[in-house]
Amino acid sequence: MHCRNCQHVLWNAPAPEPGAARVCPECGTDYTIAQYEFAPGKVEFHCPHCDQAYFGTSEKGHLEPTEFHCTSCGGEVSMERCIVRPHGTMDSAVAMLEQPIPWLEGGGIFARWWKTVVVGVKKAARVPAMIGNRDAFSESFVFLAVNTSISSSVNVLFGIGAALLAMFVAGGVGGTFTFGPGGLVATPGNSVVTLGLQIAQFVLVPLSMISVSLLGSWFASLAGASNGLTFRRAFTIVSFASGGYAFNLIPLCGGLIGMVMWAVGASTAIAASVPRGQATAPVILGLVGALIGFACTSAFMFVLGLLLNL
Repeated sequence: MHCRNCQHVLWNAPAPEPGAARVCPECGTDYTIAQYEFAPGKVEFHCPHCDQAYFGTSEKGHLEPTEFHCTSCGGEVSMERCIVRPHGTMDSAVAMLEQPIPWLEGGGIFARWWKTVVVGVKKAARVPAMIGNRDAFSESFVFLAVNTSISSSVNVLFGIGAALLAMFVAGGVGGTFTFGPGGLVATPGNSVVTLGLQIAQFVLVPLSMISVSLLGSWFASLAGASNGLTFRRAFTIVSFASGGYAFNLIPLCGGLIGMVMWAVGASTAIAASVPRGQATAPVILGLVGALIGFACTSAFMFVLGLLLNL
């Protein structure tokens, strides 16, 4: 159970005074216990007077009823004034009611894709908890491939259209656009290769972004391994937090926005996957790894284009 503003851990927070709101001790944001959903029977609600424990048994793991008199001390017990803890030594992530990643649910592929994109943009910090302890590496791999393919489609189609226009204006398949002293002019050239490269982007872009994610996740796992951040888990988190890449659907300026939004979402999700205060190294190393991967794939694409145009 984390603060939805700063991700501070809220387990064991002291009971507020009667009539007072619960606030995050780190950032001061108001919150209520009812805003959180727990696994039924796995969370203890402790009486604020004598610490007697009661289990949350409703469908959302809340107390039933939410107000009553303590069987131990007779004091008034209200769910909003209880001290909340996972039962025994249970992992806190297990105690939370799992909210599945939409991509792993039923429905059409585009509906699942879009809902997962929204999660990556608006709720990136929730991605690790939504994944839980599942190994969804292969599913996240497929989602990342689909997301990058759909998100880059507008720019690829623009490139194909420009190549076709160049061929038409330059008088057939042997012509293309080049920059001359007077600006953009139609000159002979290997526009067939240019068109082929644009069409190949439907495959090359997803492969490039997957490579960037793999390298960034590996770097992040090197620093987060002691906190349970394995390579497979890091890649799963980064992939399902890649919703920001869908900003690529905005023509012309969307590419840069998409990369920045993905970096922000992935960093937020990786930070939420490790204990507070231990996130700096995994996030920084992950970004460094992604930057190296992006530089390598960009260099490969540049060299490939030069070789094919020889």
